[in-house]
Amino acid sequence: MTQSELLRAGDSVLERAHSDDLPALLALQRSAYARNKTLLGVEPLPLLADYADIMRDMEVWLARRDKSLAGALILQPRDGDLLIWSIASDPAAQGGGLGRALLAAAEERARRLGRDVVRLYTGTLLTHLVGWYGRHGYQVERIETLSDRSVTHMIKHLSRQSTPIAISKGEAMRIALGYIEQLQRENGIELELLEGETIERSFGWIFFYQSKCYLQSGCLSDALAGYAPIVVARADGRIHVTGTARPLEYYLEESAAAEGWNSQD
Repeated sequence: MTQSELLRAGDSVLERAHSDDLPALLALQRSAYARNKTLLGVEPLPLLADYADIMRDMEVWLARRDKSLAGALILQPRDGDLLIWSIASDPAAQGGGLGRALLAAAEERARRLGRDVVRLYTGTLLTHLVGWYGRHGYQVERIETLSDRSVTHMIKHLSRQSTPIAISKGEAMRIALGYIEQLQRENGIELELLEGETIERSFGWIFFYQSKCYLQSGCLSDALAGYAPIVVARADGRIHVTGTARPLEYYLEESAAAEGWNSQD
């Protein structure tokens, strides 16, 4: 195996996939994205692809542990950037730092290709992933609304190693709208963002929403029950869902303790 067929990131070494790796790659992708399918309620985009085409048209890098396939990194070099099309790790290997190693490997590949911009995407409802990428320097670039889901596109400038720029209120609102649109599709209820009730704090924005039926009729029986306000974090665009059983400040303090915010500021 030549040096060009290896990609190093820290202690991890990835190798280029070959045609005979296709069955194992397919099995890994299905296993890795199973949880996301449950959370999204639809098939994750990487599972809708023809992997024979992916193997032909993109770069597929594999991480092996004990001779078994543990992770896969699928990259698409484009004019001006490198797209991380998919990062997947075997659920049995998760929590051991493999995801971080795959992400670092993608950035190393971008540098090798002379790209200083890396882009990726994930489901807007997968707030744990939006936050995870945010903690690794990726910023929300835009929210794309498709017929059956909302997709969060993120970007990282490798040449900028300073503190990431916080998202704007407009970007936060687009993230909130994407979340609300996903709720509409899942529950068959028309919802409306209550823009005038938005609360801005140092850590982000708190967005409220209500059923359009209630806003039109004013009838309490049409009001939403159990739908909690959401917080969009200023630092990384991550969504934090609050609750309705206790006062809002309780949930803000709970998130603040977990994220290091000042809930009173």
